Amino acid sequence: MPLLIPCIECGRLCPKLIRSRCSLHAMEERKRYGMDSQWAKLSRIYRQRNPACELCEATEGLTVHHINGREAGNGYDNLMTLCLGCHGRETARIQREGY
Repeated sequence: MPLLIPCIECGRLCPKLIRSRCSLHAMEERKRYGMDSQWAKLSRIYRQRNPACELCEATEGLTVHHINGREAGNGYDNLMTLCLGCHGRETARIQREGY
């Protein structure tokens, strides 16, 4: 039986979470932050061109990170491929220190 983890939004137990949220709340978060189908396509293409974490070289659990925040745009010069661990650390660093 898979391990069930609570969604940080509703507390519903789920076997697979997306950014610590159940599928319903993950979809709401993507909409709230403008992560639409255009972003999904750009993210997928960027990860194909950059198939390893740019900090630790991991090749699994990859995501695309906005270096200077979303406000700076989706240009390739503002993106980097990070594994989930490095993305979490980088996000925490940015929250502490700013961009």
